[in-house]
Amino acid sequence: MVRLRRVSLASSRKTAALDSSLSDLIADVGVPLVSATLLTRWWSPLRPRAAWQLRFADQRVLKGVRFNNSAAADGTEHLLRLLGDRYFPRIVARRGPAMLLQWIEGARLTSRRCQADVLRQCGFLQGWIHVQAPTGPAVTNPPTEPDWGARLDSAAETLAKAELLPREAGELIRQALLSLPRAVPTGITHGDFCADNLIVQLPDRIYVIDNDTLQVGAPDYDLARTWYRWPMRRAQWAAYGEGYGQHRGLASFEAHFPYWSVLVLLESAVWHVAMGTGAVSIPLRRLQTLRPRRRDRARCARD
Repeated sequence: MVRLRRVSLASSRKTAALDSSLSDLIADVGVPLVSATLLTRWWSPLRPRAAWQLRFADQRVLKGVRFNNSAAADGTEHLLRLLGDRYFPRIVARRGPAMLLQWIEGARLTSRRCQADVLRQCGFLQGWIHVQAPTGPAVTNPPTEPDWGARLDSAAETLAKAELLPREAGELIRQALLSLPRAVPTGITHGDFCADNLIVQLPDRIYVIDNDTLQVGAPDYDLARTWYRWPMRRAQWAAYGEGYGQHRGLASFEAHFPYWSVLVLLESAVWHVAMGTGAVSIPLRRLQTLRPRRRDRARCARD
């Protein structure tokens, strides 16, 4: 059997190892592995989490995921099984921090495919995820309620110490804290719901293909992650919101948008610094496009 211990991602010229946990799970398939292609865009040697496309000698294709630890894999497995396989890939095998998943064939979303009807479907799907009732350990032993104000302060302080915080960020942070929500509901969140992670199968079936960030969290934070990762124009966001609104309204998110948008961008910048991706400028440039706004006119789509 071919064991590919190291594979390359041509676009980033980085390498990541198929460690023993994932290699052993691949061996259990019982068919020689022909190739493994690293899929993770921001792979970092500081954390083992990564995903591969795995091609086998019998023409089978699977997705292999190595989580940071077994507990993270436990949480994702639980939520994937809870959500079912209507919109998500089926789990083929799991052991420790390693998981094999069904490979979903289809077309990724592009600007050409992101027409209003598709955006409504995508918004509908994210709203559906957010209103699903979490069960199991996440409910019986819920995580401590975050101090949302402290989270913003911590991210800003980290970037300031690294001399990365733009000068104009001060006013944005002040307005963000003024817009801090008093109550933050929780639900199942995806963490990276965006066009890059969605596959469209004709006629109208959509799959969410990268799900190792599933957790129980704040849906409005999740929406802010989508806003950041999937920039949309006003008409596109309106179509997306129509679909989302069939499950859950956007009023709370939009009312507190100055807070959620700044928090997401600052925490993304902190993550890029910690992981050494060399791409911290991406969220910081987005932060600089934000302008201080009247609290009663928070807007979340691009002009």
